[in-house]
Amino acid sequence: MMHPLLAQETLSSVSTTAQLQYFLNVLLTPTGIAAAILGAGGMILALVIGKGMPIFTGASLFCLTTMLHSQSLTSNILIGPLQSLRNVARPLSVALLIAAILPALAAPRGNRPHPIGSIAGWFFVFQIFYAFQLLAFIDPAKGLLGAISITGMFLVCAVGLGRQMQDLDSVQRCLKIFAWVGFAFTAANMVQLLISPGNAIVGGRLAGVAGNAQQMGTVCSFLILVNVYLFSDLPPARLFKWACLATAGILGMMLVWTGSRTNLLTTTVGITLMYRLQLGRFAILAIAGGLVLVAAVSLFQDSTAGVDRILTAGNTRADVWQLALESFYESPIIGIMPFGIDAAVESSYITALANTGIIGGALLLVPFALLAFAAFRAWRLRSVRPDLARLCDFFIGMAGAIIVVNAFEGFAVGVLTFPVMAMYAVFAVGGFLNDEAAVPSMMDEDWQSYDGMQVAA
Repeated sequence: MMHPLLAQETLSSVSTTAQLQYFLNVLLTPTGIAAAILGAGGMILALVIGKGMPIFTGASLFCLTTMLHSQSLTSNILIGPLQSLRNVARPLSVALLIAAILPALAAPRGNRPHPIGSIAGWFFVFQIFYAFQLLAFIDPAKGLLGAISITGMFLVCAVGLGRQMQDLDSVQRCLKIFAWVGFAFTAANMVQLLISPGNAIVGGRLAGVAGNAQQMGTVCSFLILVNVYLFSDLPPARLFKWACLATAGILGMMLVWTGSRTNLLTTTVGITLMYRLQLGRFAILAIAGGLVLVAAVSLFQDSTAGVDRILTAGNTRADVWQLALESFYESPIIGIMPFGIDAAVESSYITALANTGIIGGALLLVPFALLAFAAFRAWRLRSVRPDLARLCDFFIGMAGAIIVVNAFEGFAVGVLTFPVMAMYAVFAVGGFLNDEAAVPSMMDEDWQSYDGMQVAA
C-alpha cells in the first residue's frame, strides 16, 4: 500500500500541504488527541517552571533534524517511533516554534543596547522577501507557511536568544540548547544504526534520521562546531564538557560516513578558523576527539565507505549552477520567480540571483557582508577581552562555516530548516559580541559607526 504522503502528485507537496494534511489527520485520531493533551500539559509545565523557551526551541530544532525526502519514504524508512516522528516533524516544529514565541518575547531586554543584531535583521528581510515572492508567484500555501515559519525562527532565535544573551554564561546557556539537540540527534541515529542499519544507509552514504546524506552532513557539521566550542571553554570538572567531546567525535564519524564534501569542507573551515594558530588547544581537541572518532569507526566499520566518495566523486553542481546563471542572465533585475518559475539550486547566492535577480541578490549580500565584518570585529575584540576570546573564536569559525556552506547549499532560501534556525542563533551571538565591542573602552571610535546599522529591539 502506498504511503499516504507519497500519494501526492509531487515531492514538493510532501514538504507543505501534504505534511500539514497528514499531521491534522494523525492529530484527529484517538492516539493523536491523547498525544496532543499530553503535549499541551508538558508545554504548560515547561512555561510554569520557566524553561519554556529552551525546551520548545530545542524540541523544534530536533524535529527539523528529521526531514522528509523522496528516499525517506522508500529506502530510508526508520524504525517505528522515529519514522512516525519524521512524518509529522515539520508541522510539529512549527507548533513548537509558535509556543516558544511567547516566552521569547517575554524575555527582558536586559542591559544590551541592541539585543537584535543587524545581521539577523537583514537576513530576516531577505527571507521574508523570498517567502512573499513564493506566495505571490509560485505556491501561496508554501509562501504563507514559509513567512510564518521564518517569522517564528526570527522571533525565537534572533529576538528571544538575543535578549537572553547578556553575558558569557547566558550565551553558553543558549548554545547548550544545540548541545542537547546534538545529544538527542546522536542517540537517535545510534539507535537506528544498531536496530536497522540497512535503512539508515542509502547508496553507501549515511542518511540516518535526517532523510538524506546532505541534510545529515549539515546537521552533523553545525552540531560538531557547537560541541567543540563548549568542550574547549567549559571547565574540566564539568561532565557536560566530556559529553560534548564524545558527541563531537561520534558526529565526526557520521559526517565522514555521509560522504558529503561540502559539509566536510564546512566543518574543516569552521574548526580551522576557530583555532587558527592555537596549536596547543587544537592538539588537545585532535587527540581527545580523534580517540572517540576511532572508537566509533571501529564499532561501525562501514562508516569509512564515505571516504571513497569524498576522494573520487566528480563535480555535481557545475551543470545546475550554469543553468541557474543562464536564468539570471535572462532576467537580471527581478529574476525568474515573478514569471512563475522556482528553480532552487545548491547555492544560496546563485539561487537568490536566479530567482530574485539583483534585487534579491543585494538583499542577501547585506547580512553576509555584515557577518564577515562582525567576524573581523570579533577578532579585534578577543585581544582586549580575554574572557570572551574563545567565544570570539567560536563566532569567527561559525561565520566562516556559514559563508562556505551557503556557497554550496541553498539554506538561505529555506523556509523552515535546522540550518536556518542555527544561523539565526549564530547571528544572535554576533549581535552580543558587537554590543561588547561597542563599549568605548574596548574599541576605537572609528568602529562605532557600525552600531548605527543595528536593528532596534
